[in-house]
Amino acid sequence: MTTQRGGLRELRRSGAPGEWVRFAGVGLVNTATYYVGFRLFHVVMPYLVAHVLAFSICIVVSFFLNCAFTFHVSPTWQRFIRFPLSTLSTFIVMTIGVSVLVERVGVDPNVAALISSLVAVPASFVISRLLLVGHLRHPDAPPGGRQSTIDGPD
Repeated sequence: MTTQRGGLRELRRSGAPGEWVRFAGVGLVNTATYYVGFRLFHVVMPYLVAHVLAFSICIVVSFFLNCAFTFHVSPTWQRFIRFPLSTLSTFIVMTIGVSVLVERVGVDPNVAALISSLVAVPASFVISRLLLVGHLRHPDAPPGGRQSTIDGPD
């Protein structure tokens, strides 16, 4: 796997801007799903429990949306099992962000949940593409350049 900086450089060369736009759209839907879930759960449970539950639901939603709309790959059990790895870094950043904003800065938990979800997402694109597609290069990319892979073809 490449570094995040190398991965972003590879994506710019790969010709995948359409994927990025679709990923951002899925991210907006997923952020809205998370936020609505968080608000509903937070009515009856502490904010961290509401955060974990809403985030868990979003992992499943994000997997299917990214397979269908972003990367155009079939959802397989292997991909489904690997996919939470792409959200692990997002989860850690969001959990720390929510906790710090609420406990240290005094931000309302509802606002903190939204802010932290928007801040943590960019690296998730690179990791999601590697885990769902298996490489960083877009199929329509011009030849040349190194291709980063984590597994073989579908």
